[in-house]
Amino acid sequence: MKLLQTTYKDETERLLVKEESTKIIAVPATYKTVTEQVMVRPAHVHLKTMPAEYETITEQVIDKPAHTAWKRGAGFQSSALETRIDNGTGEIMCLVEVPATYKTITKTVLKTPERTVEEQHEAEYETVTKRVIDTATTTKTVVIPAEYKTVSVQRLVTPEQVKRTPIASCL
Repeated sequence: MKLLQTTYKDETERLLVKEESTKIIAVPATYKTVTEQVMVRPAHVHLKTMPAEYETITEQVIDKPAHTAWKRGAGFQSSALETRIDNGTGEIMCLVEVPATYKTITKTVLKTPERTVEEQHEAEYETVTKRVIDTATTTKTVVIPAEYKTVSVQRLVTPEQVKRTPIASCL
């Protein structure tokens, strides 16, 4: 009987330590600054009342018109149109021309009456700078790869055997 030795072979084996998995990661929003023109007030028509305008004028007006009057006189007067003697008193009366008398008056007169005027107003704009979202908040799925570990193992190549060989008997 002969005992045959067991034989082994050294090998490396890769073992799964952790399976593949996924992880969800939040990606924050990104922002940008935008400058734009914003209408503050639209174009419009405004009715405006313009007050009446007055002016002061000065003018001469006849107070008493030119006329003739009898005045007492003493003899001949060159300006007299006619001369006569009053019989009752004996006075000499002359018909003289009396020039017109004027007086200066000042008055306020209407120059322009009250009126309504349409005022056209352009639209008003303002430049506004604001921060806006460039890309919204999202999620991203990340694959986490499986983890493996390499280990050394001994593999059985041939098991232990007993080999029997018959011996010729001596008989």
